[in-house]
Amino acid sequence: MVSAKRERCPHCGSIELINNIFIKEGEPIKVYVQCFKCKEFVARYTIDSYTSNKRYESLLKYVSKSHSASGRSMSKKLVSFDEGILEEFEHCKKLIKEKEEEKKIEEIITKSEGGK
Repeated sequence: MVSAKRERCPHCGSIELINNIFIKEGEPIKVYVQCFKCKEFVARYTIDSYTSNKRYESLLKYVSKSHSASGRSMSKKLVSFDEGILEEFEHCKKLIKEKEEEKKIEEIITKSEGGK
């Protein structure tokens, strides 16, 4: 199953949110989401990986952690990485426009983890 949704404030329903990033050495980076409109706490995420709008820089960081045999294969990875992110982003927006997922994120996570 493929679906997509926008994060919403559980208090006022707004999609205007602020990501407050908490960094503590030796621990995963945490993102505390706050509603821009009503200022209430919305959610907390821990970051496993991160790709910004500077996809090329994100990929270089990823690539620097792995070893590649040839420049040609590295070039293919660069193009694939960059195109893949933009394609998935556009696909996500299309899914939201067509039929946004209605389940809460907690429900989606539980289901994706096999009902844990």
